[in-house]
Amino acid sequence: MSAPTPPLAKKVDYVHKFHEREFPDPYQWLRDDAKGTKRADIVDHLTSENNYARGKMAPYAELKETLYNEFLSRIQEDDTDVPLVKGSYLYYKRTEKGKQYPIWCRRVADTDRLVDDLRDVNGSRHPEEIVLDLNLFEHKYLELGAFTPEPTNKILAYALDTSGNEYYDVYFRDLSTGKDLPDVLRQVDSGVTWSHDSKSVYYTKYDDSQRPYRIFKHIMGAAEEEDVMLYEETDEKFRVDLTTSNSKRFIFVQLESGLTNEIRFIDSKDPTASLQVFQPRIHELKYDVEHFGDGFIVLTNDGREHINNRICWCPIDATGRENWKEIAPYDPYTHLIGVEPFQNFLAVYEKNDGLTKIHIHYPNAATGAIDTSKSYRLQFEEEVYAIQPLSGSNQIYASSSIRFAYSSPVTPRTVYLHNIESHSDVVLKRTPVPNYDPTLYGVLRLSAPVDPATLPDPEHNPDDKVFVKTPVQDTVPISVVYRKDNFRRDGTNPCLLYGYGSYGISMDMAFRSDVISYLDRGFTRVVCHIRGGGDNGKSWYENGRFLHKKNTFVDFIASAEHIIKEKITSSDILAIEGRSAGGMLMGAVLNMRPELFRLAIAGVPFVDVVNTMMDASIPLTVNEYEEWGNPNDIKFFNYMLSYSPYNNVPVDAKSRFPDILVQAGINDPRVAYWEPSKWVAKMRELGVGGPGSRGDLLYLIEMGSGHFGNSGRYEYLRYTAEYYAFTIGYMSKYRKDGVGLEKTSKI
Repeated sequence: MSAPTPPLAKKVDYVHKFHEREFPDPYQWLRDDAKGTKRADIVDHLTSENNYARGKMAPYAELKETLYNEFLSRIQEDDTDVPLVKGSYLYYKRTEKGKQYPIWCRRVADTDRLVDDLRDVNGSRHPEEIVLDLNLFEHKYLELGAFTPEPTNKILAYALDTSGNEYYDVYFRDLSTGKDLPDVLRQVDSGVTWSHDSKSVYYTKYDDSQRPYRIFKHIMGAAEEEDVMLYEETDEKFRVDLTTSNSKRFIFVQLESGLTNEIRFIDSKDPTASLQVFQPRIHELKYDVEHFGDGFIVLTNDGREHINNRICWCPIDATGRENWKEIAPYDPYTHLIGVEPFQNFLAVYEKNDGLTKIHIHYPNAATGAIDTSKSYRLQFEEEVYAIQPLSGSNQIYASSSIRFAYSSPVTPRTVYLHNIESHSDVVLKRTPVPNYDPTLYGVLRLSAPVDPATLPDPEHNPDDKVFVKTPVQDTVPISVVYRKDNFRRDGTNPCLLYGYGSYGISMDMAFRSDVISYLDRGFTRVVCHIRGGGDNGKSWYENGRFLHKKNTFVDFIASAEHIIKEKITSSDILAIEGRSAGGMLMGAVLNMRPELFRLAIAGVPFVDVVNTMMDASIPLTVNEYEEWGNPNDIKFFNYMLSYSPYNNVPVDAKSRFPDILVQAGINDPRVAYWEPSKWVAKMRELGVGGPGSRGDLLYLIEMGSGHFGNSGRYEYLRYTAEYYAFTIGYMSKYRKDGVGLEKTSKI
């Protein structure tokens, strides 16, 4: 039987003209902006890519099924989440074996046994009501956005995306009958906020580039065309969002770009109230607001003077910046990432050393003043862990307890209820993981040196003045997860190195049961917490974006070199993975140092950087100017052009590029499907994946989903099993320890 033939995309003459220069792009024909079905020639080509990839993966079909069954064996298929407390009801979702989607339910809350019911809602004295069963909807793709009962718990607002394009329809269900009301909001953003009197809802609409830009008020029972627009954001760099204070008194309208924001607010108890400006926008001034006592808690960067944020307070009737009073001293090495106000205390989420901490304070309700002698931080024993703040409906505003989720690479997700009076913790739920023994696995933290030439120089470079008060750390944190009886530390363990490094997003080391299938086969899984991410505070992020973006790639390569030096692995058995902006990272490091890696996975990769950023009609583009820079400025254009993966594939890539798997979704609004499609076509043109090349090139595109892959839980496990099978299957050809596709040890 002959080997499958790699599909070569046709070439059609097309030229982009930027800054009085011409850029030929023979694969631009792969772009089709139409929603829904794409042109026939595009569908035919993408189908041929899928067929080729699955043909190459055919030898690993049994492995894929084995992996799927392993993933499934570590999930308790019949399970129930910890409930949310909404007024007099407990809302929760549960799963049933064989069903793709969760079932949302509720029971009446018992105040005298609330903690017991939070720990085991199935033991409640009250009967269960099924509120929303997502398995009853007949859609191939289904994503739930808003799930928001109104304050009296008589009507539920819920939002559904049925294609993966992140446009939602919002429905309203009468919870006494289980029937949907005539009110429907079509093709809007995913969230809604109720007024205090339950008579109206607030929601946001998109512009033509899928930017949330208008706030509307819908009165229940009225037609959608009668909805009143409360606000329109005309600056294309800004998007709008709606949130509610923990006290439920205020609705906040967040107007935000990458560098600047402005908040407007309304008293939800006053149906005639109009939006008030909290603090007018000032370029590079960022702030966040929450209601506490007689005022507001404000987290702010003071126009980048305190980029890790300081915490302030102001009265309700005087919210301008001149009234912001600092209530705790600024720490340049601790990034304040959020606040959670309760009636009598305040939880502040902090980030330093790549870890999230929870700091409890007791502000004065009238002045905001904090007696720091009473403040304390929660303590956690493991060296590497992840904290997930559980805000809003997960919390009970008037209580003396805070709920949060904790996990680590070896500890399954655990929801705690921490009491601030007794300083004690109650475990509400630890996610059950069958067929898993945590004592078999370990975690190691390493540090790779940062290239000194890439660190800021505020003394000689005026653009680096922001780093004077908040310096950049000189090492890259690296987290290593392994199975103890498989970990040799002699360079013979295959390794999967994961990176992201954009938007200030931290790569928190939460538990993932699917990773066990790598570890049980002798792999180590390594995450590098590189610049551009938020693991070491805002300076870490600032030093990895704009004209510092290449530091992200340099850190990733330094991390790879460091784990090789430390004998975690070797370059000829090193796999790498990144998704979305992390997919751009994959493209960049493959262009820079392809021989350093044996295998790469680029999921929904942002790789056609210049062409996308020069087209303001593409969703997110203008808003992204304050992450990557505005390429209409020649300085940023030339910098982007120097690292854009699509524009920099080396001419000798055929002999240098490793095995590569690229994944995409046809309905993806964040990274359009044509970006990875064009990138793959360009690599194929240069012989990557063809006869005589160093590695194979496979491209799998989901034809019915978006940025996040398949939606049902079983379908998502199969999606995950496919790229795991690629990594394990292909790596079996290069391993030095003689291990193939099976586990090296059994539990």
